[in-house]
Amino acid sequence: MKQNLNLPPLFPFKMELQELIQQLPDVFAPDAIYLCTVRKEPPSFYALHLIRSSANEFSTEVLNRLKQLVEKFPQFSIQWSTAGQVRKHLMAGELYHISQCFYAELIYLSESSKDPLAKSTIKGSTLLKKAKEKTTHDYNEVVELFSTTYDLFQKEKYDKATLKVIDIFLELFNYTETLYKGEAINVNSLSEHVKYLAALDPEFQKLFDPGNDRLTEILLFLDDIYLAGLDPREHKIYRSKCHEIFVLGEVVFQMVYDITEGILSDCYNLELQRNPVIKPIISGENLHLPFDVAIQEVVDFLRLKFKVHSIFLISKEQQSIFKNRYFQTKEFQHHTFCSTVLLVTKKPVSLNPAELMDLVFNHTKKRIKVYFIFETLPKILVKLDYGNNFLDHVLN
Repeated sequence: MKQNLNLPPLFPFKMELQELIQQLPDVFAPDAIYLCTVRKEPPSFYALHLIRSSANEFSTEVLNRLKQLVEKFPQFSIQWSTAGQVRKHLMAGELYHISQCFYAELIYLSESSKDPLAKSTIKGSTLLKKAKEKTTHDYNEVVELFSTTYDLFQKEKYDKATLKVIDIFLELFNYTETLYKGEAINVNSLSEHVKYLAALDPEFQKLFDPGNDRLTEILLFLDDIYLAGLDPREHKIYRSKCHEIFVLGEVVFQMVYDITEGILSDCYNLELQRNPVIKPIISGENLHLPFDVAIQEVVDFLRLKFKVHSIFLISKEQQSIFKNRYFQTKEFQHHTFCSTVLLVTKKPVSLNPAELMDLVFNHTKKRIKVYFIFETLPKILVKLDYGNNFLDHVLN
């Protein structure tokens, strides 16, 4: 299949991608091809999504040919859908299709197609809101599983608690595979899921390093239970081992959470580039800026600089400075907003609160002064578990 591709100017695998597209069977005949950068850090990984007009299934011969191409060009994955199928997934808030179709680079468009996904009729902000709602729902379902598992652990039902953790692993692995490839793989062991995900994400590769004998032992132990069933005579599960497995589940959950939030954050940034916040002209008597617009500018700035989990507004006020200088015919009145916020980040902020306040104040051209209280997500969860009056007041 020969197509003229409109690739980004600095794309590092132009020749490989051209060769891959040329070797695609003619039966694909896409209306459009989207290119998404899944991972920039080596080994780089890119996703191709082909939009087809027909939903007909491919023959076994064509699918085997496609499998050979993916093996030949391991830096690319290939998925295909009709425009109607993609739009359905977009409107359902599916993050895979939002990131790898809606916000992806359009590198090919057939002469008969103008806007196959009808993007002009879809608001990116609406999709991102739906994606956030869906991911929050998915998180809550896993949290419920953890809660059930913890109750079993407290009741000293370690066998049942371990089986629940296996369910959590499967849920998280399938979810992450869908984030990267649009669908979960059909394999028969947890180890195969881990191997597959380690090739897609370096964090999985680091965590489940084959050189980590203890983690490898735990994974094999869980695989044995998953494949053969739990036999109390063969699988002695004590409190310490059950707790160790439970903690590993929590670590994987946090990692999947960070991956999801990272993809969402990338989409938010792309949306800001496409539809930047319209800033009013600041001159003369137009110095007054509505608080909502000002604080949104601060939020956008923070999300670009840090790995933000959430931001809570604690207080806000407007300060007006009135100046009447001698020997001048005009009086000056300057409006500045002041607010206090709780900034929750995934990793510690390298600046102190005063430094960040100055940075934000200068970035907004001295229109809003923000007093920051820093917390990282792990620390705030610990404080909430123990009980914290300040956080309870802010969050509620």
